[in-house]
Amino acid sequence: MITLLLACIGGPPTDPVLDTAEPAEEESEDPGPAELIFSFGLIADPHVTDAGDHAERLALAVADLNATATTTPLELVFVLGDIAWADGWEPAVAALDELVVPWVPVFGDNPIQVGEETGFHQAYAAQLELLSQELEGWTATSVPVELPDWGEAWLHNARFEHRDMRFVILDWNTRSLDAFWGETPDLHDLDGGSLPFLAEALDSAPAGLDDRVVLMSHMALFDGFGSLEEHEAADFAGVVEPHADVVWGHFAGHLHGNSESEWAGLDHQIVITDATWDDDISWRVVEAWADRQTWQLEHEVIVVDPQE
Repeated sequence: MITLLLACIGGPPTDPVLDTAEPAEEESEDPGPAELIFSFGLIADPHVTDAGDHAERLALAVADLNATATTTPLELVFVLGDIAWADGWEPAVAALDELVVPWVPVFGDNPIQVGEETGFHQAYAAQLELLSQELEGWTATSVPVELPDWGEAWLHNARFEHRDMRFVILDWNTRSLDAFWGETPDLHDLDGGSLPFLAEALDSAPAGLDDRVVLMSHMALFDGFGSLEEHEAADFAGVVEPHADVVWGHFAGHLHGNSESEWAGLDHQIVITDATWDDDISWRVVEAWADRQTWQLEHEVIVVDPQE
């Protein structure tokens, strides 16, 4: 919702006894019409484990994104985790390298669960280096942190600016190897961790329009069973709430479905994108519109026709 800024016009009367003029009326500042500035694409959960069907489905999604980029201002693609493991690292990179716009890999939980945490950094080292050269203000964690009950972990957190919007990529993946808890997020609230990275990214966000910061992650954060416990939700809200006018919300994958919700009380949007590896081959396009006051994100799921 666009916040209307009210300005009081006129000054105080020069003679409070004799001045009988009607009090000045308040008028709202017109934010002007919103314009489409650019768009970005989201691919979630390709699950590429070899050069077979999942890699082919990813390639079809990439081809559809490339076709879209010829007729729309598509300028970035985010791949929201669980991209590959086992024998899928190279086929996944080969498919994504066909994208005609910069693509940003996001770390997922499945490589961790199968013992291939370092595979992400090895497979995407060249792409991450390229992004550091192509994207404005690219800042990424580059040293491992010591996690309780786990040991050394390479958290993949990064941020950059694009057209006066700040994107923050966050590693909420737990390092717990467990059938249930391994599917739930962890804030990694410790020195060098993900929650402090988010706090710094918000504190240092450049001045600009409202809703100018967008978060990206594999695991979605929400207050409730299957995501954050009550104290964790309070910790996340405590970081975001002081910047509520700055943060639009976050996009994620992991749940293998499409959904939209809002974090109650935070005005924080949560958008989940379905996996490409099963059901329809789909991806999400997000249009970034702006008026003189705020960014507005409009998004739509695109289903790929495998026959085309």
